[in-house]
Amino acid sequence: MRLKKYAILIADDEEDVRALLTEVLDEEDYTVATVDNGQKAVDFVAKSSPDCVLLDVRMPVMDGMEAFLKIREISPDLPVIFITAYGSSDLAIKAMKKGAYDYLTKPFDIEEVKIKVRKAIELKELSTSFEKVKSDNNYKQDEIVGESSEMQEVCLLYTSPSPRDS
Repeated sequence: MRLKKYAILIADDEEDVRALLTEVLDEEDYTVATVDNGQKAVDFVAKSSPDCVLLDVRMPVMDGMEAFLKIREISPDLPVIFITAYGSSDLAIKAMKKGAYDYLTKPFDIEEVKIKVRKAIELKELSTSFEKVKSDNNYKQDEIVGESSEMQEVCLLYTSPSPRDS
């Protein structure tokens, strides 16, 4: 059972697609927001902090790739899953090379949608946890950590200049 209710943004110009994905993700107990173009997706990410974005490749006002690149600037670690009607389209593959988490092909396999969104959020959570642990530790990677007198002696042996160095 999840303690946090995760937020998903769906950006697609097709109302039926937004409705289907909203229904599927609501059933999974996500908080879902929808927009109908790339510019609104960028604006939403800038104001809110969704945990995952489902982003259509082809939309009016701003296409998916342009929106993706702007979202990357705002939130580099935000998982973005592209939605494409073109199978393994070059644009979806290009997006993956630029850091998109994955892509979905229309028509959707509902279980695939659920799995990809869940895995994207799990990856984001792991990454966030790792960064927090890393920042909580106040030592450098090459430092030895130890407070016992024995460890302090070992550290002194290796940090003191040896008589041969003189």
